[in-house]
Order: sequence, then C-alpha cells, then structure tokens
Amino acid sequence: MSDFRKMRWPSKGADLLLKTQAGTKLVLKNILIGAGTWTDEFQASGAPDELVDVRRKIAVTKVEQDGTKVVASGLVTNDDLENGFHVTELGVTAEHPDFGEVLYMADWVPLEKASYFHDKSGTPLEAPVSVAVTVSPNAEVGIVIEDRFYSASLLDLDDHNNDKHAHPNLFKSMAAPQPTMLAPVNGDDNVGATPLLRCLPHSTILKGPEHYATTWLLTEAADTKFATPIHDSGPLTTALTEYELPSGIVVESHQYRSACIHHVSGGLISVRAEATLWTTRAEFTYPKRPTMLLSSTTNVYEQPMLSMSAFEVVGGADTHAADQYQVKNGDGVVIWTSPELTAGEPYKLIAGLLKTGRDYTIEGRQRGTVLGWSEWAIGVEIHTAPAFVSADEAVYVGDTWLEYMQASAAGVALDTGAVLRSNPVLQDVGEGNWISHQVRVVMRLIQLWSLLPDTSNAKLVIAGNPGISAGDKLLLDSGIVNAGSVAFSDFSGFKSWALPADDKIRCVDYSAGELWIGCDKKLYRWNGTSWDPFVSSYAGSREWQGVAIHPNGSVWAVDMYRAKLHRRLPGETEFTPVYTHAGYNAGPRAVAIINSDTVGVLIYSGGVRTHDAKTGALVTEVLDGGPGVSLTQALAVGPNGELVIGGNGFPVKRSIDNGRTWQDITAAIQCKSLDYDDDGNLFISWYAHPNRYLKMIPAGSSSPSVVVDNVYVNDISFSAGGKFYVDATATTPILYGDTCATEIDITAAALDNPPDAAAPVPAIAVATGAEDAVFTADDYTAVSIESATLITDDDPVNPNAVVIDTAETVEATSFRKIAVQVEPPVGTLTAADEVVINMDKQG
Repeated sequence: MSDFRKMRWPSKGADLLLKTQAGTKLVLKNILIGAGTWTDEFQASGAPDELVDVRRKIAVTKVEQDGTKVVASGLVTNDDLENGFHVTELGVTAEHPDFGEVLYMADWVPLEKASYFHDKSGTPLEAPVSVAVTVSPNAEVGIVIEDRFYSASLLDLDDHNNDKHAHPNLFKSMAAPQPTMLAPVNGDDNVGATPLLRCLPHSTILKGPEHYATTWLLTEAADTKFATPIHDSGPLTTALTEYELPSGIVVESHQYRSACIHHVSGGLISVRAEATLWTTRAEFTYPKRPTMLLSSTTNVYEQPMLSMSAFEVVGGADTHAADQYQVKNGDGVVIWTSPELTAGEPYKLIAGLLKTGRDYTIEGRQRGTVLGWSEWAIGVEIHTAPAFVSADEAVYVGDTWLEYMQASAAGVALDTGAVLRSNPVLQDVGEGNWISHQVRVVMRLIQLWSLLPDTSNAKLVIAGNPGISAGDKLLLDSGIVNAGSVAFSDFSGFKSWALPADDKIRCVDYSAGELWIGCDKKLYRWNGTSWDPFVSSYAGSREWQGVAIHPNGSVWAVDMYRAKLHRRLPGETEFTPVYTHAGYNAGPRAVAIINSDTVGVLIYSGGVRTHDAKTGALVTEVLDGGPGVSLTQALAVGPNGELVIGGNGFPVKRSIDNGRTWQDITAAIQCKSLDYDDDGNLFISWYAHPNRYLKMIPAGSSSPSVVVDNVYVNDISFSAGGKFYVDATATTPILYGDTCATEIDITAAALDNPPDAAAPVPAIAVATGAEDAVFTADDYTAVSIESATLITDDDPVNPNAVVIDTAETVEATSFRKIAVQVEPPVGTLTAADEVVINMDKQG
C-alpha cells in the first residue's frame, strides 16, 4: 500500500525492537487496516499503541527479509463487511514476550490522501496485501501458520486475480473503482466563480491498470443522473485529480452537482463518482486564487524564493494586505504554515524545513483588506536537490557516535541530560586544512512540551517539572527565548481565568487542542487570547449544561432550557439542533464521547441516548439507567468504554455492557459532574449540604478519597497534564494541576501571541585538532547558536524536530579533525538525528 510511506513505532513496538536487538525472535502476527484519524498528540508520540478504528485483521502468512527490511504478506477479504471504507490506518502486530500481541509498526494518512477503498461485501474480494516494516540488523523473523490458512501461495492468488477470464466483473471494479470527490465538499455554500474540482487519486491493488485521464462533470442540482451536464471536460490527461472549472460557467447563488470519471488503461472506465452538491457565493466578489511562481521545481535548494502572481479581485476591488505560504510533504500533509507576510514581497523559505531528495508541494494565498483571504493557490510540486551545501564544503556526521554518556550508539539519549559526542570527521588526504566551521543539528524531540492553555505572553506553564532553570534557552514557534524566573507549583490552590463578559459558566471540555465552555447565554471557544462566542440557530437557546469535543473536530452541546442536543461540524460557524426532547424537565443534561462512532447524551429522566458521531442520527433509544434512577445530570465514559451516570438522590452507577446492566459504585448522593483521567481514576463532584467536595475513586478501588473540599464544582474536564474545573459559585473556570507545573517567566521576549508549544534547546560544542588528535571532554568548546526552528516533517518515527544552526566560528589555528557534542538540558530526552557541518578550507 503505497499511501503509507512512514511506518513508525508505537511505544511497545519500539520496546520490542530493542528486545530483538538483544536476540528475541520477532514473530509477526497480523496486518491491520483501519479508517481512523490520528490526533496531533498521537503523531507527536510516533504512533498510538492501537489503531483508532480497526476494520480488517489479516493474518501474516508470509515474510520476506532483506537486511533490516521485512515484507509481511497476507490475504485480505471483505467477508461480512457491511460498509466500504477508505483505508487511512495501516499496522503490523507482533508477539511481545511481556505484553502478548502488540502493534509493532503503524502509519496513518488523512482521508483526502487515502487512495485505497476497501469495498463492502457483495463484490467478492480475495487479494494479497503486503506491508514493509523495519527490523534490527540480523534479527530472526518468523510467523505462526495455522491450519485454516489457504494452501495457495500469494503469487498464485495474485496471478488469479489479474486473470481477466477468472473474475471479469471483479477485475473491472478493482482495476477502475468508483472515484471519490473531495472538493467542493458536499454542502459548501461559499463556492467561487472558478471552483477547483478535486478527487482522490485512482487506486487499485492490481498490477498494471494505470489511471491516464479524468472526465470532469458539472450539472444542475436537480439533474441527479447527469443526463444533461452543463460542463463536460472530456478525458483530460493533465488533470487527473484536480481541475479548475473555467470562468463563465457557474452563476451566483446557484446549486450545482459535480463528479468525475476515471479512465484506466486497457479501455476501462470507472462508474461516475458519487456527486457532491454545493452552492455558489451570493456575490462573485472575492480575492482571486493566485498562481504560485517558482523559478525551479526540480533540484530545489533548501531555501527557495517564493512568490505569487499579482493580487486580483473577482468582481470588485480591494487592497492587497498580506501573503501566506504553506508546505505539504509527499503525503500531502501540511508540515508548515507561515505567519502573515508583507503583501507582494518575495519570501525566502525558512532554513531546516526541506530535506534533501524529497517531494513537497508549495501553496500560497493572498489577503484583501476588506474581502479577506483568497483560496489557496493550486500547489506546485517540487523535488529538492540531493545535497544542500552553503560553504566551501559540507561534511555529514553519520549515525554512529564514538563517545556518549548514557546514550545509544545511534545518538538517542537513554537518560535525561545525556551528553552525545559524534565520531570525528577527518579531512581528506591532499586537501587543505579547515579554518572555520558552522554546525547544523537536527534534534528529534522525544519531548515536545505542550503548554497549558492559560499561557500568556509573559509566561509559559508546562505540566510537571521539565528541569528548566533561569537562563536556560527555550525554543518557541517564534524563536529562541531565555527563561527568566522559574517557579514550581503543586497547584494546591486554584487559578482563575479571564471570563466571557456578563455570563455564567456551567460546563467545560478540553480536547483535541481546543477549550470550550458553555454558559447561560452562549457557548465560547478560547482562541488563545480571548473567547469566541457561538450561538445556536435556535433563537433563545440558553443554559448550556454540557459540551464535548469529538476527535473528528465536531463539537456537541446540550441546551438544557430548550431540551436540545446541538452539533457544530468543523468549519461551521453555528451550532444546529440534531435532537429535541419533549419537555424541559425530562430533556438532555450532559453529553460525552462514547467512542469514535458514537456520542451519548444523558436524559434527565434517567438514561443515555446515543447518536452517530458523523451524521448525528439516532443510534439507540434511551438506555435504562437502572432501578430508582431519575434526575440524572452527569455522564462519563471510562477508559474501557464503560458508561457512568450520576445525579440527584441516587448512587453513581456504572455499566460495562453498554447500558444493559448497571452497578452502584457510591451511596446515594447529589452528583454534579463526572470524568476519568488518563490513569483510569474516576473524579466525582459531590454535594452534601453544607459540604462540597471533589472526590476521586482510584482505578481498581471502590473507596472515594477527597481531592479538595469546600468547592462547588459544576463540571470537570481532563487534559494532558491538567484538569479544568468550573466553580459555579464564583462563575470562573479554574485550572487545577495534575501533580505540579512549572511557570517560566518570558516577559523579555515581548511576544505578539502566546505560543502553543516549547522545546528544549541543547548546548552545542565543537572539538577541533590535528589529524592524530584524540578528543576528550576538555577539548569541546561551546559555540553560539545563531538560530533554531521548530518543524514538523515526514520522519517515520518522530516528525517533531528542531533545526539548530550555530554561528560561523573561525578557529585560532587551522585543523584537520572535527567532532560535535550535543548536550540537552537536564530533564529532557533528545535524539541527535542529523549533524551537518559546513566548513571553509585554506586556499
């Protein structure tokens, strides 16, 4: 499956890799394919320990090993598959001596890049699938074959499925499958005069069929069968997945349907894609989509100069206010977006982002003073040069490290604050001595600190104790800052937040990098500096008693007063009702994410109603909360999917079988809110007049303990490194630390906006000497850091990195040997991924 180019290790897979280096046999078990979405948190840690949404489990029946590369193969079918899906997740499992079957390596691609569609049953499918994984050198790799496996070889099956006389209908449907439209998205009501029609790339697991042309179709909304298309492009060989509709075809405030057809070698033509329905803008007055202008698209160097065509407005006039660029990697994932840049000025791309010999796509857009941003330009694909050389010559420090303290031979720190020393590099015989050096180090960030959401322009708040001292260098997305005063807090007290004006807070949720609160009048999202208000399309909505953020980006909220459950999809500006209960006194009171497919809403009269997370449609009627349950108002979902409900005058109840049976886990209490932390501890907001508590039931225990007393907690939400409480008495949301936090003064940085993340900046030192020099610790001299950039690239293990450039240093005497030392701050774990030294020679 060529979509998946950066297989990476989950934590248990990485541990298994280390064990195979020590002699443990690697037994590969299953290939997993799924349809889930990985969050930024998942990607930052390499890969999750489990795929988000596993759809098929394929036994590994064959392995082929070539050094450190192993190709695992199996046979995939679509038996009993009710619905087809685009494959966005791929993984391979293996037998771990301590944990049993674990996810060994995995990868994920966004939906728009997922070219493989696994069809539903009804169209018989038996096809080979192979996945390449990395193993340690000389590792012993094996599989377990069970009697139920097919006796035919994978090659036999492959030849059979490519035989046109074996499965003629199957062959056609697999060689030319139905394409999928991506843009304009279904329901878009803001489409311009020359819309960009886009589809997923053609995909087939068969060998041979190639996609050589695409026909693009446009018709009126009422013409569902495309009987009389308004526009038929005919087969285009230069617009396979993207086509800009010519001007003058669509009109304002009008609905259209668009679709495409793929033409495949061998005379095969796909069925028409399922059409998307969209509406054009009310007025065709907007900044025109610009055109990217690059001097070269091949052999591109590290910092190409970017520019766009002149600013133009469709149907009116405006002033060019700003430009912006973004870079996508070879998989189409955005890895960097620039800040707003001076309008019309060429821009030199930042150093350290592009790697040698890679494919990237560059896009840009322009902002008008009044009309706002244009659409992104059609991306220009580039391929970088095989090497970037900026001085007389460049030398590369390889993967081996001659000296290291508490570190592996590959330069990965095994303990916090490990000092890494590279192998020395020697000048070639007959070449002149070196006289200066400038070092570039790419550091893989095993730890990238996420900042707690109450950061300001004056301080950083990092969960836990990162080991930072006053004066240490910290890297933000805006550059390097020096830590001022550093204070450690155990958060035994509460910390207040800025509040929406004239409103009373009732609920809170922090997930997927967003913080939402529900108040009496409106819902609010924190944008980093202030609260963005959102209202329901139902006039008069108020008393927002519950809010939950789904990993797919949708936000769900309960309007208690109007007895409604509302949903806001990504990109929408309003909340719309998806369910209304009859009667205020028996309506919904809380909402929670049950799993990737389902959202649960708690009914005040006693039970849980579930809805489809994608469509909002009803999945189940109210699940009975057990005997004696009424006045329910708190809902939580445990780490194993169990449902927990609480309310006024009955015990907190838990169901581990999706609401069929319930068990009491407290005495009868007045429960205001419930939530689990990442460790499986259940927190309960508990009111027993005149006392108020926040209590915790530890995982595996049934005895609650008091976390804090004499506080009225109306709602609670957990996030990595912190807990958010709502104090209904003071009407302020309050941050309560998980264990401790570090507050770092960065007032001197004078930032325009608070940062999102911080990373440690290591100290760089260099040792130089004669050809026969043997370097010791005393030979390394610190060199000043000129710049550092926080990037995300396509590294298969950890995409978070910092690129550090030192200032050029001219040595007092010429030298022939050089080595580099990297010293991360104490308390951090860092891997030195690449070291390149630019150097000048005498003469």
